[in-house]
Amino acid sequence: MRAVRRTTVATIMGALLVPVPMATAQTPVQPKWADEQTAPLTNAEDYSVEHVALSLGGGATAGLALDDAAGRVPLIIERATVGPAWGAPVPLAAAGRVDLGPLVARNDRGDAVAVWGSSGGPLLAAVRVGSAWSKPAEIGSQVPVLRTGRPDDSIKAAIGADRIARVSVLTCAGGCGLVVYSRAVKGNTWTASGRLKTPADATPTIGWSVGTTGHTLVTWRKGTRILAVRRAPTDKKWQVTPDQLKVGDASGTLTTVVGATGEMAIGWPTAQGVGASVRLPGDLRWGAPRRVTRTAGAGEPTVGLGCEGSVVLAWTQPDAATTVVFASAGQGTDGLLADPGKIGTYGREDRALRVTTTTLLGTSGLGFVSWARAEGDALGGGSARPNDGDTQIGGLGFSGTFRLSPAPVFTADGKGLVVATSRDGLEFQEFTPGDDRVRCP
Repeated sequence: MRAVRRTTVATIMGALLVPVPMATAQTPVQPKWADEQTAPLTNAEDYSVEHVALSLGGGATAGLALDDAAGRVPLIIERATVGPAWGAPVPLAAAGRVDLGPLVARNDRGDAVAVWGSSGGPLLAAVRVGSAWSKPAEIGSQVPVLRTGRPDDSIKAAIGADRIARVSVLTCAGGCGLVVYSRAVKGNTWTASGRLKTPADATPTIGWSVGTTGHTLVTWRKGTRILAVRRAPTDKKWQVTPDQLKVGDASGTLTTVVGATGEMAIGWPTAQGVGASVRLPGDLRWGAPRRVTRTAGAGEPTVGLGCEGSVVLAWTQPDAATTVVFASAGQGTDGLLADPGKIGTYGREDRALRVTTTTLLGTSGLGFVSWARAEGDALGGGSARPNDGDTQIGGLGFSGTFRLSPAPVFTADGKGLVVATSRDGLEFQEFTPGDDRVRCP
């Protein structure tokens, strides 16, 4: 089971870059991955990195799992700032059956939450507000059946500036229900919110996201229309009447993203292409749909969002005898989507290929597309820049050490991190966004 789980989270990262005008004639510093670094970790090859969270300033929390004679041990390893000064692994619980996690989240002041569990058993969580991790506690939910096989599609953790830890759990049996469990700063008791129920026929179409501070978006289709329910971290109840987006061409499964300040985007496939709509904090309604055509037989799109409303869509698509990744970007809240560009892939062409995450950060339009072949077969990616209505593709990647690691993570100021283990220790690479970066407020 361990090999299957690690394969499903294997990601390969590329870059999607939407430029902004530079204020100087000097050659700008280009975004890049720094050289690979190694932090000491005894018997590092015995650990697997399950999930990673990154905060402003470079503080990071990684969820580890260690196989033991008595089962698996869930652990945490952390650092306070950019660089190799990682601490020692901290066990969260004794060895036992652990089928998923720890999944982790972290806020910009360094507080963190971790959640893990076993199939059919209770979800357990620990929280660190300050220096010490709390004892494990049941949050009140069983581990749900993973509808896509990926833990982070059914369980999402967040901890915001209010230092309240939140774990959202999506359970589907007929219809789907979503419950947010929260833990106050003091104490070790988790409280459940009301349950959001979705129609039974909507289950295959549901897309949902939770931002780093706890903003939540749940979407589903009713025919070719899109319905959406939003919830702010301070809300005690779910939105009563769903938003109805003015689209009449949606099909397939929806994709969503929520930013740190509550900005939201929805992407969807159409009969001949893909579409996207954005809602920024303070907007009274969802923005006008933006669409672009693509080849028949293309996969479901993923969507990334910048805090000022720029979007990027990425998907897999047949190309001659193989499958590759295509991407398209639109600047601002109403910029047209550029004609798609191809991000070439390689590896075993008989193995499945999928886009795992699409992220677009800040106000610069800088983002990343990750893709994976089954069994971690290939590494690669690319950058894309809209130019006169077309999307130009270039190269930008990182070391092959991270073939089986979780996806890289990024902060609002464009810094990034990818983490894995090897015989030598804890391996990691930092990403520097270059001169194009403009931090979100």
